[in-house]
Amino acid sequence: MNHAIRGYADLLRIHFFFAWPVLFCSGYLLATSVYGLFSWYDLVKVALIGFFGFEAGFVLNDYVDRTYDARDIEVGKLTKYWRIFGTRPIPQGLVSPRKALGLFVLLVAAAVILIATLPFPHSGYVLLIMLFSYSLEVFYQVRKRKQHFPLAQLAGRIDFALFPVAGYLSIGSPDATALLYFLFFYPFAQAHLGANDLIDFENDKARGMNTVTTLYGFSGTALWIAGFTGM
Repeated sequence: MNHAIRGYADLLRIHFFFAWPVLFCSGYLLATSVYGLFSWYDLVKVALIGFFGFEAGFVLNDYVDRTYDARDIEVGKLTKYWRIFGTRPIPQGLVSPRKALGLFVLLVAAAVILIATLPFPHSGYVLLIMLFSYSLEVFYQVRKRKQHFPLAQLAGRIDFALFPVAGYLSIGSPDATALLYFLFFYPFAQAHLGANDLIDFENDKARGMNTVTTLYGFSGTALWIAGFTGM
């Protein structure tokens, strides 16, 4: 397979392409049960917003961490859970930083164009959440390089928990249901992050990242996952 294709596939974590529209649409479908207004046209549009928006976040993740990601290339133990071909596309030269940044801009532009077709103020809600989430993603990537308490993890997964809420707000309002959906999903996002940190322990150790597992070990991560799951 062409190296560039493999690189873009890992950059986009393309084997999980279906998950992000489903997650985003779960919020939209919840809103239709509250407000009505369901339409197949809107469902497809919302699914595409979720797809383009989340994929842009993956590209941003790799672009911000491109220097640190180079540290685990020689380890030879890069997990294929998130990257089906086991590559670090940017530091390995499969995708240039300039092309990765261009792809990020293209994906964001596609999402923004679709968001703009949503009725106001719903378009504003979704756009604000998108901008806030990208800011949190950058904070998460930078903060976990130097921390002694997992603030990056606690703050950084707010964006993941807000993702289905953004789907809800595409036709719904910021009401009690939206808040409860966020409060329901946030502990799940944290438990999921703990599982990811377990899987990526060798890679994160090589990159010098202070994750839940590198900070608290495997037993501490198990408690993290169990605690948030129990919520």
